[in-house]
Amino acid sequence: MITRAAVVAAVMLCGAGYVHSATSASQVPTHEPLATFPIALEEWTGREEWPIEARVLHVLGVDDYLNRAYRASDGSTATLYVGYFAQQAVGDNIHSPMKCLPGAGWEPQHAERLRLAVEGRDIVVARVVIAKGLERMLVLYWYQSRERVIAGDYLAKVYKFIDAVTLNRTDGALVRIITPIADESAGAERNAEARASRFARIVLPVLTPHIGGIAPRGGSS
Repeated sequence: MITRAAVVAAVMLCGAGYVHSATSASQVPTHEPLATFPIALEEWTGREEWPIEARVLHVLGVDDYLNRAYRASDGSTATLYVGYFAQQAVGDNIHSPMKCLPGAGWEPQHAERLRLAVEGRDIVVARVVIAKGLERMLVLYWYQSRERVIAGDYLAKVYKFIDAVTLNRTDGALVRIITPIADESAGAERNAEARASRFARIVLPVLTPHIGGIAPRGGSS
């Protein structure tokens, strides 16, 4: 039987390892700049959105980012934001959309997980409906690092800790897709989910050389 003292000792050793790795020079993998991410993605064509202000970038702490609006050949629209972090300091974590969106006036109405089949792999992302006045949007977001796609905010922190201790790496990215919900009907929300899901399936594999790949079923929830 594992004693309480053994558990405490193990936690202390892991914590010490994390502090050491996070304060030393971490391993930063090579990646392609997000500026080279394709403008054309199958039936979708993108354009650059407004640049993020320097003071906001300072708060976000990103090392590279992408902020584009895409339009499909059928007139559908979706925005894509990717914030990449080469390394994250002790105590710092990627800002969750669940905290940032309310600051911009968007209130989450309900949140759940959404499962996507991407190139034969089972991927789980976060799905959130947000509202501001009469406007509603559907948001898909996930954390991507070391060939993992992670839907949960807490789980992303856990994996960052593990990678810091075992690999001396804390690189990762937040990926967020937003698309409008036409009206209050259930059908409009389903259409928005289908649109965002279709776009996410196209985006995920193309992001691989920029922020890391996609893991099989074991690391996606």
